[in-house]
Amino acid sequence: MAFVSCKEHTPPDPIGSETPVFSSEGEIDGVAVKLTADGENSIAEAQTFKDSLDTYVHQGMIKNASCQVDLCGPAFLLNVRGNVSLDQSVMAEPYAFRHIDQTPVVTEYYTVRISPEGLGTPEKCTWTIAGTEIETTSGLEQLVLERTSNDPTYIEIDLVAEFAGGCSSEISNHVYLPSHGCDVTIEVDDLGADTYLYKAIATGKTGFDYNWRFESGARASSEEVHYFYENIPADGVETALLQVESETCEATRRWNQVIDEPLAECNINFNYTIETIADTVKPVLTDPDVNTIELTWVDASNTHYFSTYTSQPGWAYFHIESVEDYEDASMPDTETSKKVSVRFSCLMESLDGEQIEVRDMEMTLPVGIDQ
Repeated sequence: MAFVSCKEHTPPDPIGSETPVFSSEGEIDGVAVKLTADGENSIAEAQTFKDSLDTYVHQGMIKNASCQVDLCGPAFLLNVRGNVSLDQSVMAEPYAFRHIDQTPVVTEYYTVRISPEGLGTPEKCTWTIAGTEIETTSGLEQLVLERTSNDPTYIEIDLVAEFAGGCSSEISNHVYLPSHGCDVTIEVDDLGADTYLYKAIATGKTGFDYNWRFESGARASSEEVHYFYENIPADGVETALLQVESETCEATRRWNQVIDEPLAECNINFNYTIETIADTVKPVLTDPDVNTIELTWVDASNTHYFSTYTSQPGWAYFHIESVEDYEDASMPDTETSKKVSVRFSCLMESLDGEQIEVRDMEMTLPVGIDQ
C-alpha cells in the first residue's frame, strides 16, 4: 500500500495551489461531494494486484483517514482492470463499466413422499415412475423420491396394488413439484343416500377453470360437484378425472371413489407430501472483463455502493483524462505509483438494492504501483 500526501519532492498540484494533489469532486443525488487527501481527514492509497481471474487490477482510493483495514466512509475506490502497466495508452482504450450479475442461483431440493391409501391394505404395490423406473413396496409403505427444481416439474406415477384373494386396483396420476407452479387434489364427502360431494382443491394460482369427467359419463365445470348415483357402478368404484387450468398453469388429478364396498372388494389411490430445501449460490465469475472499471462509494454511514451491481444508463460515462508517474518517499526506490485523473457519471447500487446517481465526478488518484 502507498500512503500519499503532499511532500516537497512530489509533483506540484495541477492548479498550482498548496492543497493536496489527490481529490474527488462532483454530485451524488444532486448533493455536492468533495474529498481531499489532506492526511488528516482523508488519505490516498494505491496498489496493483492480480485477481482470482488472473486479471491485473490497478486500484486507487481516497478514504477516511481513521480507517485501519476496512474501507470506511466517506470514501471512493477505483479499479482499472486489464493492463499489465498503467500508462498513457489507457487513455485511448474504451473502458466500460464492469457489470456483475448479482442474481443468486437458487436450487430447490425436493423429498417426495407418496402414500398409498384405499379400501383394504395391499400386499404389494408396484410403482412405475416416468414410464420406466419400477419400484415395489409392501402394505401402506411410502414411496420416497428425490428431485430438484432442475428436473421436470412433474413426475408420472402409475400404481398397481395387489390385495389378498387376487383383487387388484390401479391409479395413475402426476405428482407436481413446487417448481410446476400449481397443483390440485380431490376431496370426496359421502353425504348419504348415494350422494357424494366432489371438491377440487387447487393451489398455486388463482382463477382456475374446472373440468370434471366421471367414468359413469357425467361432466361438470364447477369447483364442487354434487353427484347422486341413480345407478351404482358395476365394480362399485367411480373414477373421477379433474383438470384445472389458469392462465399460466394447469394440473390434473384422478381419483377412485368407492361407492359400494361389497362390490368394490378393493381399491387404491395415493396422496403425497413434498419437503423443500432451497440452496442459494452466488454466480461464479468467469469473465476477466479486461478494459473495464469498477467504482465503489462509501457514504458517511458506511453504506457501500457499487457501479458493478447495476446496468448503466445512457448518460453514464467514464473518461481517463491523464496518467502520470508519481513518486512517494514512503515507497522503495524501485516502486512508482501513477497519478490518474478521471471524469465520470454513473449509477451505483448498494447491497440492499438502493441506487444513487453520481454525476460529473472528477477524481485524481494514485492508481496502481509499478515495480
